[in-house]
Amino acid sequence: MSKRYNFVFFLYLIFFVFWNVLNLSAVDKNNESSQPTALKHESSSEYWFSIYYKDRYWFVDKNGKIYDVYRDYPHDLVFRTSPFISGITVNDETGKLDRELLSFIPKDIPKVIYEINLTEKYITTTKSSIIYLTDVEDIIPCSNVLKTVGEYLDSGKVFVFKNGKLYLL
Repeated sequence: MSKRYNFVFFLYLIFFVFWNVLNLSAVDKNNESSQPTALKHESSSEYWFSIYYKDRYWFVDKNGKIYDVYRDYPHDLVFRTSPFISGITVNDETGKLDRELLSFIPKDIPKVIYEINLTEKYITTTKSSIIYLTDVEDIIPCSNVLKTVGEYLDSGKVFVFKNGKLYLL
């Protein structure tokens, strides 16, 4: 009788091991097949800035195309630290932003800049200072100045950027 139980136990053990190996390999295959598509999606879009469009906050890539939406607004850490661009038009069919206005936005937006408003021509810093521009074309030179002096601006003050210099109002 004990040989019979040993044989049944041995068959059960082989079946159990074989079943676990098959299940684990199937789980690994599912993870491998889904992972590359997510990685491809992430790597194809390099984050540039954010916009508010159609009652949602969106990510915009370096090509000026909307590619994702904020999932955990307002608790998302990226949301609190990312630059926003307002006053720009979006093509509903392609999801791309106006090429003319994109040329005025710096490719590397300094961390001190919180918002750039293209229609009202001002920049808001992370310390709540507002810098009014005389022309939209001054955004890139002003952002270069803000890379250097942005952290030293006083909170809540209003400045004007003219002739390459910041003036306190």
